[in-house]
Amino acid sequence: MRTFQLHSYQKQVILGTLLGTSCCRKHPKGKNYSLYMRATDDLNWFRVKCKHLEEYARDPYSEGRTWESCSHPMWNDFRELCYENGKKKVNMPWLDTLSDVGLSIWFLDKGGVCGNKAYIRVANLEDHATIKRWFSEVNYPCQIKKKMVVFDPETSRRFLKAITPCFPKYLLERSNPYRVRKYL
Repeated sequence: MRTFQLHSYQKQVILGTLLGTSCCRKHPKGKNYSLYMRATDDLNWFRVKCKHLEEYARDPYSEGRTWESCSHPMWNDFRELCYENGKKKVNMPWLDTLSDVGLSIWFLDKGGVCGNKAYIRVANLEDHATIKRWFSEVNYPCQIKKKMVVFDPETSRRFLKAITPCFPKYLLERSNPYRVRKYL
């Protein structure tokens, strides 16, 4: 079995993308889980995540819209932290481990800006009340509307100021690095 040295930055990528578009899964005859990621609308963002986690890949990423790690006991730990009864369920220990890097990964996977408000889609997660409570405790009060975390304009400004420096270079070179929606 391969041994892995998980660095703190990589752990934040994993925690953030599990809140976003990724999942832990186990093959029917396997004993350990793996991390599975799929691309959404920004293939460049997907490639950045694959690059951060390339040493854990089952196969080297070349092109495509999916990536999977090799099965390993460390993924079982993430599964235990992030899932309850087979569904992703947010909890305070999971959220409390997030840094600005983890928050930026989550935001880039599932968030964007609409007018002067930042949002993060949370339809894939159980326990929205915990998410709302956590954001309030870390001084980013929010509302949950239509299965989205929505920040008011002032909180949006502070939140984006904290996470934007963690964005990949190609996004920072854009005049507007955020996914923009017309309606919430």
